[in-house]
Amino acid sequence: TGVQTCALPICLCWLNLRAYMNPPTQERFHHLDLLLLLVRRDLSNRYAGSVAGAFWLLMQPLMMLGVYALVFGLIFRVTPEAQPGLPPIPYVGFIAVALWPWLAFSEAVLRGTTAVQQQAALVKKVAFRSQLLVFAAVIASFAVHATGAMLVLLVLRLFGIPVDPAGLPVYALGFVS
Repeated sequence: TGVQTCALPICLCWLNLRAYMNPPTQERFHHLDLLLLLVRRDLSNRYAGSVAGAFWLLMQPLMMLGVYALVFGLIFRVTPEAQPGLPPIPYVGFIAVALWPWLAFSEAVLRGTTAVQQQAALVKKVAFRSQLLVFAAVIASFAVHATGAMLVLLVLRLFGIPVDPAGLPVYALGFVS
């Protein structure tokens, strides 16, 4: 009986934790407006101090891709291996498709882990689920990188680097996972 009384609080704690992490569906959508407000706030605050503002949101991925293309494509002459029977892949196209899901993931993890700490004043003053701050930071990071990645893919297409539209859903899975 000693084992049963010891295991009972652990089971109750696990059930409470599961209920806390998986609230009912109606409660999830109850905070959707607050989540969208926090995402919009995060996006506007991210570039509020810069002169370029939202323009920097679009230029930063292109400039980053340009630096990578210059250093690795022109100076070091890196060429990725092509599949047999297919034309060689330009390094700019390779890095654009390979780098952006990783950048999106790493920024989302970095911003998500510090979101509650950065918004400590808001957490102390207003009663709401603090997970919403983490979700908002992650969603805002993915929104920024998805916008930049789509812009980069458009520029690649304009410069004649083949972008297969059939492969874009596979590319988009990098942002979901």
